[in-house]
Amino acid sequence: MTVRGVLRYVRIEFAGINLTGVSGNEINGLTMGGVGSRTVIEYVQVSYSGDDSFEWFGGNVNCKYLIAYKGLDDDWDADNGYRGRVQFGLSVRDSTIADVSSSNGFEIDNNNQTPVNFNNPRTKPIFSNMTVVGPFITRSSTVNPLFQRGAHLRRNMLASIYNSIIMGWKTGVRFDGAGVGDASQYDTIQLRNNILAGNLRLADSTGTGSFAPAGMASEWVFRKYSVCAKHTGAANKSFQHLSRCAIAGEQCQLLDSSGKFACIVGFFIQQSESFRI
Repeated sequence: MTVRGVLRYVRIEFAGINLTGVSGNEINGLTMGGVGSRTVIEYVQVSYSGDDSFEWFGGNVNCKYLIAYKGLDDDWDADNGYRGRVQFGLSVRDSTIADVSSSNGFEIDNNNQTPVNFNNPRTKPIFSNMTVVGPFITRSSTVNPLFQRGAHLRRNMLASIYNSIIMGWKTGVRFDGAGVGDASQYDTIQLRNNILAGNLRLADSTGTGSFAPAGMASEWVFRKYSVCAKHTGAANKSFQHLSRCAIAGEQCQLLDSSGKFACIVGFFIQQSESFRI
């Protein structure tokens, strides 16, 4: 299947397992190893995977219309030079079930060698129109403490995420490592027109040097991609655009103090609103 093939209208259930009980030695719901761009993967649902729901190890296959439902570990995992495009994906979590390695929505890496993980081709997928629903229905929900981030970007990967929703996670996005920080500052990594909503923390970083978007307060986000608005009270749910935002702790607060919003990355959702899938 590295050259061509079709996987369409398929449901995979109860696949994936940790082979030895030690993190890092597992098989996934759907594992794609070096799968090429002539392969068609569309309309695939992975449910109750015992590890990641979908994982791409290298290759450049393009995938559409995917569902990751209540897997154990990560929903969308890409590494080892994967450079394809994934569009129209939905992932939903069970708030009680998470992996010992910590569970994320996106987990994207280059190669796993430390400290040299710049191997080529670099992992550079594009994810678009993804809805990544975490375990928090509200900010006070009780969830498995092993749940972590809606997106963990690390090990010198160069992924971009567009037109997507990341909601209900402990942290919306983590930027991890100097290479990820540099690529974010110089626009090689792009997060554009996304909604981050209902996350306990919008974003954080580790080891990224001067690039430190704690709480998504950095100019990197607000200068390039921000929209802030308030509800006008109209029955048709219309909104009034506000040109500037201020930061109150780790949340975005409207300058006129009319209310708080959990997300200012492209769009917004009111913090007090609950959400379900």
